[in-house]
Amino acid sequence: MLSYIARLGGLALVSTCGVELEAAPAPFHGASFPPSPAPTAPRLPGQRPPGPVSRPVPIPASPGGTLPSGPNPALPQSSPESLGADVDFTSWHWWWEFNKEPFLELKDHLYEGGVASGTEGFFLGQGYRDQGDVPDPRRKPSSTQIREIVLPALVKTLATANSNDVVTACLIALAKVGEDQSNSSGVELASVIRPYLKDSNQEIAETAAAALGILGNEASALTLSELLLDTPAGQRAVDSGRVSLRTRSFAAYGLGLLGAQTDNVDVRRYIVHKLTRALLEDDSATQDLGVACVLSLGLVPLPWSGDVSDSENPRVLPATASREAQIRVLLDVYDERDTDRLVRAHIVNTLGALVGQDRPRAEDDLPLRTSFRHWKDKVADTLFDALREKGRATAEVAQSAALALGRLGDSDNDPVDEKIRATLTKVDTLSSDALTRNFASIALAYVGSRPGEGAAIGAPDVRTELLRRLSRGGNSTERWAAIALGVFERRMAAGGHVPPNTTLSALRRSLADARSPRDVGAFAIGCGITRDPAAEEALLDRLKKIDDDQARGYLALGLGLIDTPGSLPAVRRLVDGATYRPRLLREAATALGLLGDRDAVGILIERLAKAGSLATQASLAQALGRIGDASAIDPLVEMIGDRRLTQSARAFAVIALGIVSDKDRLPWNATLSAGVNYAQAPPTLYDQNGFGILNIL
Repeated sequence: MLSYIARLGGLALVSTCGVELEAAPAPFHGASFPPSPAPTAPRLPGQRPPGPVSRPVPIPASPGGTLPSGPNPALPQSSPESLGADVDFTSWHWWWEFNKEPFLELKDHLYEGGVASGTEGFFLGQGYRDQGDVPDPRRKPSSTQIREIVLPALVKTLATANSNDVVTACLIALAKVGEDQSNSSGVELASVIRPYLKDSNQEIAETAAAALGILGNEASALTLSELLLDTPAGQRAVDSGRVSLRTRSFAAYGLGLLGAQTDNVDVRRYIVHKLTRALLEDDSATQDLGVACVLSLGLVPLPWSGDVSDSENPRVLPATASREAQIRVLLDVYDERDTDRLVRAHIVNTLGALVGQDRPRAEDDLPLRTSFRHWKDKVADTLFDALREKGRATAEVAQSAALALGRLGDSDNDPVDEKIRATLTKVDTLSSDALTRNFASIALAYVGSRPGEGAAIGAPDVRTELLRRLSRGGNSTERWAAIALGVFERRMAAGGHVPPNTTLSALRRSLADARSPRDVGAFAIGCGITRDPAAEEALLDRLKKIDDDQARGYLALGLGLIDTPGSLPAVRRLVDGATYRPRLLREAATALGLLGDRDAVGILIERLAKAGSLATQASLAQALGRIGDASAIDPLVEMIGDRRLTQSARAFAVIALGIVSDKDRLPWNATLSAGVNYAQAPPTLYDQNGFGILNIL
């Protein structure tokens, strides 16, 4: 049987043994980012995204290759209701591709002055120190480069573009650059982006809404809220009698992304008010708007107030009052009988995020600590019931509950934390859903490695449990345990704990004994996340003996994560031979960046200019953006202005330039993708046809 596995840069036809047979072009959506190998079907350039429907969208034929018409059951469809039976969300690849950015820490490798990796601040994506005006070739592009070279090139290209691909790429690239860089140049980026909300092409209009959020300009909260609520002002902004449901959903995500970037509590309260109102008033026939509001509320936590009143209390305050009020409103919506099951699934994960972020510390006032413990206990009880699928809880809700417990718990001896660890440990007896059990392994890694107020008594037991799962063999549990062990030991190391040889040797042994490409990839990433230098020999040995592109890519990435200079020649050879193998090319090129190869940027730029396949262009663009530095600015700007190149090549050069010049240390979409229940995504969040916000590169 053949299945379609899509990855960055296109759709690959692969056999069940993993051998790539055919590649088709990548979609664009500013442009599109299908996390590899999370499947996404290609989009014709300029193709209008579908309306707010929950049915699969037929896959069109594309210039680079002919695809079957109609939905393919081996791909995730546009909604959970339409998922084909062969979609394997239980594969560890999905989780890794949505959550890998904090572990790659690529900009920390390239630039100086980042937050220490593995810390809670690191995983929340805190920013870099400004590098000033010195364009050191291995440092962040300087403010002068951004102001005098990057911004003028992007603004000019956007104004003269006659390709939807180039337009959407420019909108997102400008948003990544950020407003602060533009002030001294006299260019107000929000005013550059805002007119594209009126575009008759739905793809461009919704990309503009997302771009306003990525940009982080506080003044744009007003525009985005008017779009979200479909007000007369919002309708004027899109020059239409109504704001489409897709644009409203993208505006909701935009508000969340904007709110996550601002320290202005009044702006955050305003955003919470608009998102809550849209959630409570949503009567649309799909889950898109509700899920967008729920996930965005989790990105905009308000300060704790010390309030412990429950929702039955007549003193109930609006969600804008405090963190506690946000939690209370979401619990009320979760309990409502007519709340959609998909919205409920994302509510429980958002509850974990709201309680788990910015938790009061021992030195904080007693009312704050008391309130935190009260709401932590209350949310934990909701999650325990959801995980057991009690009441109206479904398998979708149970999956999110497992993820949420990973955000909520820690390793100390508080009764609720002990119960969280015990529940995640015995999840096999509570849930028959394989993905719930797999998510529980990851959740255990986060809980066991997170210090609480008391002694970290839970860490040794969590390590023992994950090692037990690693030794089970023969099923996906072992692969997920390898990833979870990597996460656990990486985070423990960030707290000053040296990974014990019991874990490192177990992962190396699993890698050496692995038989299938899927196993090899999981154990390679597990070894890489732990940064075990002793694993280099095993990784290089497996690299010589396996032909599967996906496994070889993950082996290269494992070597890059370990960062041992001796593996550089082997990874260079992979890149040299991967010109027409996009899946391998992206991972191997990323590994070169992790290994600090100073020649990699020039090589990738030269290849991007010559690449004829959209799949190869997409992989090169992302790899170049990931490992590019100040030295990439001039050649990328030259490519953007070269009219002899194809529109797609220029668009991908814009994408790479936007990633290189990004104001943030982690990609913007990591804010949304980290910890999300991707298996329950409505089409505006993540979609096989490339139409979701998480499909945007």
